[in-house]
Amino acid sequence: MAVVRSYTGDRDLQTACARDLLAVLSGGIDAQDVAPPRADALRSCIRPLVGKLPVEVSSGSQDPGSFEVDQESSRLDGDEGASSTPVLISRSSVRKLVTDLLDTQGRGENRKRNSGVVKQSRSGRQAGQESGLEGRFGALVAQPPAEVMALVRAVDTQRGNGSALRRALSPSHFEFPDCEGSTEACCQLARAPTGQRFSKQVVSRYFALLFEAIAATAPVAGFPVNLSRFDLFHGHFLYARESRRFGILFHAREYPAEDPEAFPVNLGYCQRGSKVRYDETMNLRNLLWLAPREASVARARAPGVLCALDTRPDGILGAELVVEGLQLVHTIFEGDLGVLLGDVNYLGALKRRRLEQRLFIC
Repeated sequence: MAVVRSYTGDRDLQTACARDLLAVLSGGIDAQDVAPPRADALRSCIRPLVGKLPVEVSSGSQDPGSFEVDQESSRLDGDEGASSTPVLISRSSVRKLVTDLLDTQGRGENRKRNSGVVKQSRSGRQAGQESGLEGRFGALVAQPPAEVMALVRAVDTQRGNGSALRRALSPSHFEFPDCEGSTEACCQLARAPTGQRFSKQVVSRYFALLFEAIAATAPVAGFPVNLSRFDLFHGHFLYARESRRFGILFHAREYPAEDPEAFPVNLGYCQRGSKVRYDETMNLRNLLWLAPREASVARARAPGVLCALDTRPDGILGAELVVEGLQLVHTIFEGDLGVLLGDVNYLGALKRRRLEQRLFIC
């Protein structure tokens, strides 16, 4: 749902809450700057989807269930060659998609070890040894491919001015296709009619897999997600300058169905046809991915994170980070967490396309 940012609440309170949230998610020395009672209140509103947070946060162990993805392909950037029919891929095939990226990362680390440059971290080995789909997604969050980390370093070097992200994109622009009747509904899903992809296919595929990871693991947090234009299809690249964290704030439950009792709100053309129910899980619609932060002179290393942010009314995030007047839709603004670098859209309903072909960067 497109909402114009208006600071009707306490801007300083929102800034402080966002800063403390990122500190807790970074752990270590960062988290020590947050008073223990406040840190505990923040942790109670964080639900990890994969792996573990720097400080343990309990979560359920519900089976996330199956989901659909396209067959793996070695073709590079472009929309040609989509298959004619959707293909239901088994969970073992999804594991192969993830494993292929892990293998790419592993080969890069082996080359570095052989040249005496770096050694693979113990945490990286442990992440890679985790079993099951959740563990494999967790490994990608904990240790993204080298090409993704190169992008993270470039954004950090530029202190989030956006040029590093733009330079990593292919010059090709791709028109947004009709998705689940969006054209007939006169619905424009993104801020522009076209989008780009990353020059390196592995980077595009990585961010596509983050959407798939959320859909596969969100039920663990009690929050089933569908990759549809009414539910989860977009996120916002951001960079938090103070904590030097690069990430994406995803918004699920984007267009809940209008309901005279539960959700008497008209969100315009894009809401038409929605079957997304407005219920108590709406408070988990904000999902956050943070890339690992490498150690430097100024900052200690911080782990990668993929989690749901709980904005329930009686929690600290709902009270301090959700803007006054938007409590019903539970929206956390990406601009409160960091500098906005761009939007990432993933049209998961386009099942005839390869994963990276469903991605559009604006």
